[in-house]
Amino acid sequence: MMSRLVLTILSFQLVIISPVLYAKTAIITMLKGKSEIFVNPSSEPVGSGPHVKFNGLYYKIKKAKIGRRIKLKQVVKTGINSQIKLSFPDGDTFFVGPATAYSLDVDKSKKAKKNSKVMDLLYGKVRAVISKKGALKSLKIKTKTSVAGVRGTDFHMAYFPSDEQTSLSVLRGKVAFNSKASKAPPVEIKSGVTAQVKGNMQSANDKVGEKQVAEVSMKPITKNKLVDIQKVSQINLSVEKKEAVTIELAKLDRDVVAEIEQLNKKSVEIVLDDIKVEDKAQYDSLKANSKSLKSIDSINTVVVSQLFKKAPVEKNVKLSEDELGQFEDVYKKYNKDY
Repeated sequence: MMSRLVLTILSFQLVIISPVLYAKTAIITMLKGKSEIFVNPSSEPVGSGPHVKFNGLYYKIKKAKIGRRIKLKQVVKTGINSQIKLSFPDGDTFFVGPATAYSLDVDKSKKAKKNSKVMDLLYGKVRAVISKKGALKSLKIKTKTSVAGVRGTDFHMAYFPSDEQTSLSVLRGKVAFNSKASKAPPVEIKSGVTAQVKGNMQSANDKVGEKQVAEVSMKPITKNKLVDIQKVSQINLSVEKKEAVTIELAKLDRDVVAEIEQLNKKSVEIVLDDIKVEDKAQYDSLKANSKSLKSIDSINTVVVSQLFKKAPVEKNVKLSEDELGQFEDVYKKYNKDY
């Protein structure tokens, strides 16, 4: 009897963490504002609504809420003042910014690794913290103008359809980045660097119908960009909103609440493991103050604060005193040489 019970438990665990089923078990662990999940994609409306036609397909609309699971092919769509934190079984985390839409699916390209995934960032901003050992370690992120290949890293990516510009900022690790229109090999973007690809724009000197091929441009990540990244990856709630979240969590099944708590702990473990490999000094500093680092949000703030201290200010763009000083206390706390 006992052996059967153990076998059943082990089988259940294998199903949960299987790479094939990985993206089906992603779960919303925190959110702010009103967002939607588009489910059951089809060429025509199927079943009772409400339905929406989005990116050429019809979907049923579901309200985003804490505890909702996100499956492959579904679209995560945030409102103008909304944010979502999405956690995966092995601790990988997506921070989805306001006015953003993306979907996740199996990468079916010829050179794709087995069970690897591809994110289609339709518009907006996402910060992703991905382990080198996790199921998303070979994730690709595509926009209309670019392709990025993750190698286990912490990065922020934004795509703006108005000018077809994609921006990639790497906070830790490396990301291979390339323009879809270019035949050149991908460029390796390292920590502390922002890379951009703009759409193929026709200039006044070009012949009619002739466009210049977009290439990857790079520059040091700026304080302005880091402030923007921090806004995407921190979900700040008012007292009333925090109370609403507490009420919402109380309505969830106990197993779901326990799973969310476990995912939050796992996300801290995997990010500390990666930092230990990438930056031992930063890891030692974080471990020395481990009591105050109870969430990945806290660690993310430390990572941004350390880059912020050395980053240049973008030309002709001023930051407020609050923006310039928001990382000061964090930097002092985790850097002995300050």
